[in-house]
Amino acid sequence: MFPRLLRLLHATAHHALLALVIASIIFLLESVGWLNWLDSLSLRLVSQVNGPALVAQAATGDAGDDPLVVSIPPAMYEEEFGQRSPLARDRLAVHLAAVLAQRPDVLVLDLDLSPVAGDEAAQAQLDAVLRDGVARGVRIVIATPLPVETTALYERKHAWLAGLCRDGVAFGYPWVPLSQGVVLRYVRHPGTLVDLAHRRDAQPSDPCALALAGPAQAVFLSSAFPVEQQARLHRAGTQLPLPLDALARIDAVQTDLASVLVPGTAPLAGKVVYLGGSFDAYDHFPTVLGEVSGLVLHATAHVAVDRPTSPVSHGLAFVVDLVLGVLAGFLFRRTWGGYAAAAQRLAHAPAAFWRHYVIARLWVLGNLLAFGGMLLLVFHWSGWLLTHDLWNNPGPMLLGIFIKMAIASRAPLHAGAHGGSAERAGRVDLMLFLPVVCVALYVLLFAHH
Repeated sequence: MFPRLLRLLHATAHHALLALVIASIIFLLESVGWLNWLDSLSLRLVSQVNGPALVAQAATGDAGDDPLVVSIPPAMYEEEFGQRSPLARDRLAVHLAAVLAQRPDVLVLDLDLSPVAGDEAAQAQLDAVLRDGVARGVRIVIATPLPVETTALYERKHAWLAGLCRDGVAFGYPWVPLSQGVVLRYVRHPGTLVDLAHRRDAQPSDPCALALAGPAQAVFLSSAFPVEQQARLHRAGTQLPLPLDALARIDAVQTDLASVLVPGTAPLAGKVVYLGGSFDAYDHFPTVLGEVSGLVLHATAHVAVDRPTSPVSHGLAFVVDLVLGVLAGFLFRRTWGGYAAAAQRLAHAPAAFWRHYVIARLWVLGNLLAFGGMLLLVFHWSGWLLTHDLWNNPGPMLLGIFIKMAIASRAPLHAGAHGGSAERAGRVDLMLFLPVVCVALYVLLFAHH
């Protein structure tokens, strides 16, 4: 009994050490951002697989706290605005005045409302409506204008934006991050539309704070604003997964502007309202549920802030990696050991060639099925977490399992072939990889945020 127990403990220690080394290397790669692509790919696959369940969950979910999405549809864009952009300021002022008369709690405008050359009177009318809305107690957040190249237009837009900021209108960045060509996340960063829709205090990184600090600080108005600086701002703010059930629900119930302006009704009173256009094909983005407007994505991000999808702690994920590594070690040692034994019998028993050949190939199939089973287990676990507003990237776990399978596939072929040198090699491996494990544990415990 005791020799068997000692062998089991020895094998467990061996698999645990190997799993620790693999998990440490993968964790360090993940910490420096080299596996971000794998996180995006995993989130896309898990979302795609669990999309139907999340859409079904949307039908039974509580929509009471969802913001109202009000869009300017293509028909209104053609009939009332002459299919011209920027939208006619006088017509827009009339509609916004009617919206603000209903006194929504927050009005987020995913529109570029900056001045249009030659239309100063209509622009003044629109600005007056916005100021009046703030005076009524409505929190108004407008998307930052499209950047410009010429100095004259830059200064004009800055003067307009700073003037509205002084009167209490807020401006937010309408960022929509793409991951591998698909929207999977939202930007949780100070100064975004969604962030400013949730708070009324000012922060130094807000567009209004930058604009009020002077024209030189409002660099977001310039097309010369470096792309890499925007990317840095995206990294500075946490990107979290969009809740697909909220995305499906909001996209299904969005309404058009005309339907909420029926005389004698006030469906927007006391609500959080996201208003923008659904007529611009360039403002639609691909998601795992299909193409949706940027307006719907911003409203979904609003729900996500109230109900965030929290990442599983790195410590817990590290422990799960170790446990899966040990289990994978035992599993693949057994399956590849069976294949190696069958392969040896095949080589030394030509009289029973077909019997041993079939057995050997069945062991290969068993290895593939074992790997596929662990893959499905990890993906279903991540999908279950996602439906409960948690996210754990299964990619590094699957990468570690694949490495374990690859190592286990070679070990039986060399088992016992080197005598005592195998133990010596194990000690050398420990000396080489122990520093990697120590660095990973230090980053995990002290340096990773």
